[in-house]
Amino acid sequence: MKKLVIKTAIITFISVILGAVLIFTALSLVSPKTMSDFTYSLGMEKASCTYSVKAYEKSGEIKDLDTVLVKALSTEDYCTLKKYSKE
Repeated sequence: MKKLVIKTAIITFISVILGAVLIFTALSLVSPKTMSDFTYSLGMEKASCTYSVKAYEKSGEIKDLDTVLVKALSTEDYCTLKKYSKE
């Protein structure tokens, strides 16, 4: 009985971890703007800058370009600033 409980707990734990990874990956591909906001709220500013670049490339909106420039400036990512400030 004890082995069954441990086995079930391990399977559940692995399933939850895989589900979280799957959701994280799906959001990264489908909605980079959401991922940019989420990673920024977690303090992952460089990852947020990367996702904001992807969001701008996907949408092409001026509002997303502004977000790219602000986040690139805050993370001191001068290559991104140089590339997108011309636009």
